[in-house]
Amino acid sequence: PPSRPEVWGPVVGACDESADNRHSDLPCRVLLTGATGFLGPFLLAHLLARCGDACDEVVCLVRGGTAAACMDRLREGVERAGLWRDAASHWAKVQALPSCLQSDLGLSKAERDRITSNCRLVIVHNGARVSHLQPYAALKGPNVEGTAG
Repeated sequence: PPSRPEVWGPVVGACDESADNRHSDLPCRVLLTGATGFLGPFLLAHLLARCGDACDEVVCLVRGGTAAACMDRLREGVERAGLWRDAASHWAKVQALPSCLQSDLGLSKAERDRITSNCRLVIVHNGARVSHLQPYAALKGPNVEGTAG
């Protein structure tokens, strides 16, 4: 059978301090959207297991009121998927930020600046609002305009 491509290669490469990377003195931060959706817990657990040592921080944008509530949603999703064993050893690197994926990923300028400055940033954008009942106009904000900026 054909071998699967190594999808985490670019993430590990960007975060690997031993790689020929002109910014290797900066910490590596991964920004993950959609971590609580259908695919999200699998991405988060695999990201932590595969890139855990190379990555300094994983920031997950989550719909929710507070960072603590968002962390609870993240952990519940990973546990429900049966992936906690794979993620637990690197869980201290995970940070949840409340976000609605509207314009600029739903982040304030201060939050965007904190996430993107003084680091090697890798973005894994898996977030979307999906509905077969809502018109395109209702989905355009989070799915199209949320990443424009």
